Amino acid sequence: MATITVSGISCEDLKNVDTQTLSDPLVVVSVGGIKAETKHIWNDLNPTFPESLQLKLPANTIYPVTVDVAVEDFDKHSDNDPLGHTKFTILGEGSGTHSGKLQDIEQGSIKLSWTAVGGKAPSADRTTVAVSGIKLRDLPLMDTGGTKTDPYVLLVVDGVESKPTATIWNTHDPDFPETLQLELAEGATYPYDVEVRVMDEDVKKDNDFVGAVNMTITEPGQGSYDGPLSTQGTASFNYVSYGGPSPAAANDDDLEALVADIAAEEDQTAAEKAAAEKAEAERLERLAEEIANTTKAGKKTDAAADVTPPKEAPKEEKKKGKKEKKGKEKKDDWDVVDNTKKPEDTSQATKDAEAAKAAAAKAKADKAAADKEAKKEAKKAAAEKAKADKANESKSDGEAGKKFALIGAVLAAILLIFAIAINSTTSNLSLTLKSRATGVEEKHEMGIWLDRRVVGAKGEDAPHYCNYADGGEKCAAEKDTDCCEALESKCYTNQTFAIFSCFAALCALCGIIDPTAGIVGGAVNAFCNLILFSVTASLHNNEYWSTVGVTPNVGAECGLKNAFESATIETDVAYGAAFVLSIFAFLLSIAVAVLFAMSAKASGVNPL
Repeated sequence: MATITVSGISCEDLKNVDTQTLSDPLVVVSVGGIKAETKHIWNDLNPTFPESLQLKLPANTIYPVTVDVAVEDFDKHSDNDPLGHTKFTILGEGSGTHSGKLQDIEQGSIKLSWTAVGGKAPSADRTTVAVSGIKLRDLPLMDTGGTKTDPYVLLVVDGVESKPTATIWNTHDPDFPETLQLELAEGATYPYDVEVRVMDEDVKKDNDFVGAVNMTITEPGQGSYDGPLSTQGTASFNYVSYGGPSPAAANDDDLEALVADIAAEEDQTAAEKAAAEKAEAERLERLAEEIANTTKAGKKTDAAADVTPPKEAPKEEKKKGKKEKKGKEKKDDWDVVDNTKKPEDTSQATKDAEAAKAAAAKAKADKAAADKEAKKEAKKAAAEKAKADKANESKSDGEAGKKFALIGAVLAAILLIFAIAINSTTSNLSLTLKSRATGVEEKHEMGIWLDRRVVGAKGEDAPHYCNYADGGEKCAAEKDTDCCEALESKCYTNQTFAIFSCFAALCALCGIIDPTAGIVGGAVNAFCNLILFSVTASLHNNEYWSTVGVTPNVGAECGLKNAFESATIETDVAYGAAFVLSIFAFLLSIAVAVLFAMSAKASGVNPL
């Protein structure tokens, strides 16, 4: 069994995601699906966790192992909120530390210690080189328009590139949580030329080279670098190489190969020498045959020639002949030298030029292919980042939509209680009838559906004012019948919209399931309550009789006061609690509709 222990965990400058108090942080450590977490600490942005977290991995675990560390804000009644995360890689048994900035939230940092026991080492047939804990500072400005550099890092070993880190946008001082790792081909041996290359990602053009750190690893082991980049700024990171043949074994292999090459070369030289000797012997034999044939031919010519000597030429002609012969000999000598002079052999130079040209073309093609691959990887990384950002945004919007819907449902429930209260109470309007002669008062508490009459301290149910036009003696006897019918019509209007308001509030409550229902229910309830308090106000706000006993309804509205005012009866009308509730319900229903509209927008639902 392999065991990884993480301890000494502390955080600094965490983001506060709570509204009324500070964040309540905890730390979750995981490898694959195996997790362990600390207890949360209340109201602390700089926590130190006393726990030691143990992850027990399977016995066949093979290093390297990547450990995820997430910092979260504890919430009792909902999912925890993220406060950032980091990663580090354990390359084998041992212990170490990890520190750096938290990612995603872009605020806060973390420090911890780790110990790894058990597990299996990687393959010894291949060499693996890894770089982790990469921190860059004071990078040069590569972008224009007021933005900073967008750096990412590559590991290059003997010309072979690793996958790049994720790009960190708009910064000169990035911390990369990833571990860059390359497994080299079988047979690769020490030493290795290692380059940690920093690039600037550009969307509309080729990525720019920012700087690099170059080093040579001569044997397995680990170390660290903290120094300048090749251009501007500094870099620090840890590096390790393991697996593959040791340098000594590689040297032995090289010696054996050298001995084999020398033996093969000696065999080849001996064979070439024997062939050359044979060719030389054949050439000499052919030359001897040619000389013998030439001698025989010369003897035959001499025997057939005229042996009479020619006349001797005059002395001047002899001199002239000698001079011409001497000049001819010089000319012949020049011709011999000139004709036998070999032209300069340019075949090797031509071959070298063609080889250089081919190498340049290949280098250009390799660079183009590498640039194309780098651009492809950069686009892929940008697409993955955009996808992750979109997922995070969708998740955030979804959580916001749920919160809006929950608040809207609570207000809709209150709205339903208001609607039931408005229908069931007798306190919409209060009508007081007072005898002008005796001063005795008769008080009517009028609701949407109920009417209660109180005389002195005694109360009893009374006919509702909706019935005054049909059977109300006072209304029919002393007032215009048309006005009484108008009063009745207002009563029925109130009752109708009071019932509708109940159903609308119930529909708004269903917005917790479908935001569209909440929007429609809230809007309809607002309209119903607007009608309710408007009609109730018209029942109350009618003109007083200017003179007692004048012609009924002249200069007066058809309200409750004028329906009962007479020469013997003095009336007074006041608003009740149900009227005030209808105003509050109107405002509350607008808030419900708005909240469910916000929930639909955040959740990506089109209410239309």
